[in-house]
This record gives sequence, C-alpha cells and structure tokens, in this order.
Amino acid sequence: MIKLLSREEILKLNKTFTSFIIDWQEQEYNPALEHNQYKAGKMYDTTLNKPRYYPQEEIDKMNEERLEEYNRKKDNVETTSLEEKYT
Repeated sequence: MIKLLSREEILKLNKTFTSFIIDWQEQEYNPALEHNQYKAGKMYDTTLNKPRYYPQEEIDKMNEERLEEYNRKKDNVETTSLEEKYT
C-alpha cells in the first residue's frame, strides 16, 4: 500500500538530507541575507511592465515583506549539522 506523507513527515525521515535542503533554502531565499535583498535603484516593475526607480524606503518595506513571507513559509524541522559530517 502506498501512503502519502506530508512534507514535514518526509523531512523528519532523514535529518541529514533535511539539513541540506534547509541550508540551501536559507542561502537561496532568506531575505535577511544581504545577497538576497533588494537594493534601491532601477528595477523592473511587473505591475507597470517597465523599469522604474525604487527609493530606499520602498525597498526596506519590500525586504521586510519578503522576510515575513520567508519566515512564514520556510520549513521548521529539527536538523543535524552538516559541518560536522562533511568537513
């Protein structure tokens, strides 16, 4: 019989694999990290379908909203340290 598991149940099966996924998510998507933040300046606006200038105040709000969404959606399961296993 095939049993469908939730994402959380699957991630709890292998903590090393889960650590890899969560570390990757952190580096790729966490807007708290500088390389994932929007910067003030000219960017493409999807609502206007053209580039426009974004001031720092608007960028700060966008980064804050992204961080809230990231924290709400990220996986929150116990993991193991990858550094100890693969040095």
